[in-house]
This record gives sequence, structure tokens and C-alpha cells, in this order.
Amino acid sequence: MPTSGGARVAKESDTEELARRAAAGDSAALDVLLAAIGPRVLEEIAGQLGIPVGTLKSRIHHARRHVRESLQG
Repeated sequence: MPTSGGARVAKESDTEELARRAAAGDSAALDVLLAAIGPRVLEEIAGQLGIPVGTLKSRIHHARRHVRESLQG
């Protein structure tokens, strides 16, 4: 189901896959989950991880691409 920006809304199975990967230590999956959860802002997440906001944005960008490609098979 697309959003107004054209991005696909994550299905429950996508979220479950991200959660499994994050639990297994996949930092890219964890970054995506952290960015998608609740009203947290990127600055707060970056502060909790101890990294610059730009680094977090870059990680999220690359992680989303990686997850998208792996889900497409």
C-alpha cells in the first residue's frame, strides 16, 4: 500500500523480519526500527546511539535499501 510520498508501507511480515534481524545483531535493521518507532526524532535516536545525526540518516538510507533488496529476493 503506497503512501502519499510513493513509498510502500511496511507489511507486518516486513516488520517481523526487521525485528528478527535486529535481535540477531543486525545494526542496519535496528537503525530502521529505531527510526520507525513512535514519535522519536532522529536527533534523539542519534544521541542514544552516540553518533552524529548525519551518520544515522546515512545508516537508515543504506539499511532501507538493503532490506528492500533482500525482501525482493
